Amino acid sequence: MDFVSGGAVRLLLCFGVVAVKWTTWEWRARLTRTARIGDGGRPILAGMNEPRLLTCFMAIILFTSACSTGRPTASSEYQQAAAQLAAAFATTWNAKDGPAYGAAYWPDAELVDPSGGIFDGRDAIIKTHEDLWAATGNTTASTTVRRVRPVSPTLLVVDITTVVTGFPAAPPGGTADANGAVHSNLKHLAEKRGNDWKILVSQNTFIQPAK
Repeated sequence: MDFVSGGAVRLLLCFGVVAVKWTTWEWRARLTRTARIGDGGRPILAGMNEPRLLTCFMAIILFTSACSTGRPTASSEYQQAAAQLAAAFATTWNAKDGPAYGAAYWPDAELVDPSGGIFDGRDAIIKTHEDLWAATGNTTASTTVRRVRPVSPTLLVVDITTVVTGFPAAPPGGTADANGAVHSNLKHLAEKRGNDWKILVSQNTFIQPAK
């Protein structure tokens, strides 16, 4: 279920207020006309407190709205987690620091690389990058967060665009642009455990340069 924006919730609540007011008035008018008790024809609702009744209905509407909001919005916590993951990729890649690179992943993480290779677990992810760096020399990476999409309070999809320069030759499946840079789209599914956001699943896909 898509999350409901704050404006949409406010609009729904406005309609709810109007509906409750109309329903309360109609209910009062109908019972006044048709249902009388035996103490001098006093209406059934004459002793009820309309503001209290309205408050009750409003509480129901607010509760229903809160329960139906679905995914949370991309709050500052999610944005910060995404920015940290993107920065960690570039910083640790440029330092050629395998353990630090792997620290962004949970131990049971999985990575699908741009060539379709599957690496199961943090240790395997570290090793494939150490092998890549040893084979390709002094490459330099930069990253940009493209999109942040929370899917639950503890799951976050982070889309990152990466640019790596300095490859002696484009890696298998990749194509360098006119400036020798290889571009890719990196998609992380990050999970929050305790207070930490780390990558649970990741897939990297090469971007072919425009012709």
